[in-house]
Amino acid sequence: MARRDLGVTLVEVLVSAAIVAVLAGLTFGAALLVKERSAVAVCTSNLRQLHGSLVLYRADWDGEGRYGDMHVMGLPDARASAPNRFWQVHKRLRCPLAPKPWPHGGGRYLHLWQPEKPSVKGSGYRESWAAHAASMGERSVVFVDINHNPSDMAWANPTVPKRSLGIRLDGSFQNVLKPGFPDTLAFWETQD
Repeated sequence: MARRDLGVTLVEVLVSAAIVAVLAGLTFGAALLVKERSAVAVCTSNLRQLHGSLVLYRADWDGEGRYGDMHVMGLPDARASAPNRFWQVHKRLRCPLAPKPWPHGGGRYLHLWQPEKPSVKGSGYRESWAAHAASMGERSVVFVDINHNPSDMAWANPTVPKRSLGIRLDGSFQNVLKPGFPDTLAFWETQD
């Protein structure tokens, strides 16, 4: 009787490698999806914390139910000489997906209120928070996360769709993918 070698044939090795490669490909795609969803959950939590601190700040400055100028609404001024707790919270929170070093907003969540923003991206359009808030009311988007985009994205191109997450004064969220500039008020005015 001939003695059989207990080694592994080349075909068996190739079949095993193919099975491992297919399983790795399936789990890698699922892992990326889980990572993105967990980052969105972290950002949603951070935006909710910022919204909660903004609601408390507005209550302290009697801005509830009033819309228009940022000072009438009781919104904090980023250019104020005396730092306050609201901006300390704002500086501490960062998006986990922001590329490092942070090119767009330092990985922080952008606030959209300011006295008046000059011409946006050379369009000649002057943004006014007062006009935006007066027309949108509680639907005004106050914080935006623009960090859920590839770091090599063409930001200057208005036709490239950009993923953005925003929270409104009423506490509702918007997760949108559309062309434009998510750091402008006009981008958020056309949302449902």
